[in-house]
Amino acid sequence: MRNPKILVLDRSETLADQVRGLVDDLRPRPEVHVCTRVGAVGDVMETDGPFDVLVAGPALGTRSGLARLEVIHDDQPAMSVLLAFSRRPDASLRDIVRT
Repeated sequence: MRNPKILVLDRSETLADQVRGLVDDLRPRPEVHVCTRVGAVGDVMETDGPFDVLVAGPALGTRSGLARLEVIHDDQPAMSVLLAFSRRPDASLRDIVRT
């Protein structure tokens, strides 16, 4: 059985550090991978995936960020997407839920 894999997608590594701190006590301990460039997420998913969870940071809280997350989710429907935003995104509730 492989360890679960978490991908943290945000411009800063701060959120990834928080996720690493949270998963330290979990067994089996998930592998936490970080992608700080939204444009590179496809490459990270291809080389290091598959991922069980995608944690999307505040940098993805825009309409274009949510649209990118929708494309990722459509490509990887079994992967859970967690939106870790510090404020409500500038998008309609429909766009947020569709993500």
